[in-house]
Amino acid sequence: MTVPTPHPQDDGLQALLRPRGIALLGISGRSENLMSRPLRYLVEHGYEGGVYPVNPNYDELVGRRCYPTLADVPGPVDLVLVLVAAERVEDAIRQAAAVGARAAVVYASGFAEVGPEGVALQQRLAAVARETGVRVVGPNCQGFLYAPTGVVATFTAAADRPLTSDSGVAYVGQSGAVGGSVLDLATDMGLGLAAWFSTGNQADLDLTEVSLHLLADPTVRVLMLYVEATGDGAADAELARRAQATGKHLVVLRSG
Repeated sequence: MTVPTPHPQDDGLQALLRPRGIALLGISGRSENLMSRPLRYLVEHGYEGGVYPVNPNYDELVGRRCYPTLADVPGPVDLVLVLVAAERVEDAIRQAAAVGARAAVVYASGFAEVGPEGVALQQRLAAVARETGVRVVGPNCQGFLYAPTGVVATFTAAADRPLTSDSGVAYVGQSGAVGGSVLDLATDMGLGLAAWFSTGNQADLDLTEVSLHLLADPTVRVLMLYVEATGDGAADAELARRAQATGKHLVVLRSG
């Protein structure tokens, strides 16, 4: 597989798309719980790296040994899926950094979208991400998938169906609900998305940075974006210039 030309601060993005190992911190053992889905999806969609459920209440989940803490995981972990409540996320990122992880996905809600206390919690999360160097997708997001490597790190039910990656089309959006609908529609059309990202509250990684990285990926030739808010006009302009320079296409839906 060809590795994309790296960008500055690109290490964490490579850890998202091509991790040697993925730990699922706080994974649920109850099949009806949404937070049990990422483990099942990783197994079903053929991710070939290490998969390490972390929950002290179980010995095994989905045929994989379950570990009591991140520190007990034996193999290299590049990506941590953080499946714990908002108040435990800051500590989870520190734990991820301690085991050498370079990226994390934070699914929990309860951050800037809920008011001043949540804003403060999100600011602390952003500060910890900067301090540790762990690149964070989220919080309050549905995660992502990268079909070429089988990394299906999401809980959206749209990933319950077979996924292919032969279309050359990728999607990045700030809304989880819209993102799930796009993935469903694409699957209905037989359009296998190469990548799909729900960036949520964007405490660290935002839509533009993820999109710049995907434009450098040889598996992507069309990038669909769902934009709810823009914060950095210069970065957006650079995204357009990069698309033009590489001969790739942007399809942007700006809400509101």
